[in-house]
Amino acid sequence: MKTAASVVGLLVSGLFLMGTAVGCGHRHVSPEQRADHIVEKIKDKLDLNEEQTSKLVIAKNEILKVRQEMKAQRTQTRTDFFEMLEQPKLDQDRILSLVKEKTRTVNEKAPEVVVALAGFFDSLTPEQQKTLREKIKDKMEHRRHSRKYN
Repeated sequence: MKTAASVVGLLVSGLFLMGTAVGCGHRHVSPEQRADHIVEKIKDKLDLNEEQTSKLVIAKNEILKVRQEMKAQRTQTRTDFFEMLEQPKLDQDRILSLVKEKTRTVNEKAPEVVVALAGFFDSLTPEQQKTLREKIKDKMEHRRHSRKYN
């Protein structure tokens, strides 16, 4: 049970890191170009074979698909939110409904992404998994120490 929880934790962390990497970073390249760069970097660092690479590409494509769907919703959410700010009183029910809608979308899309990431992670050798864990841990530690307010 503890191992399953650890794997799920690592997968969620991986999802977060990949999502952050795809969603942030250099703005002079497209999200697809950033994702391709990340795939190449992971491929080189972990010395992936063709099967593992294809599973990583599937995970990348799933993340990009979900990102695009979320981006489409983001525009409408922002418009609705700024309309609410123009009113004399803030419509709490409408804000809660926007939050619930966003949460529902995340809950609907997360399983697809987790399945794709799990397919990739499960295809790795124990040594590759260890290397990935260390890289994720290092990245998370670096982010924790680089925050302005801990």
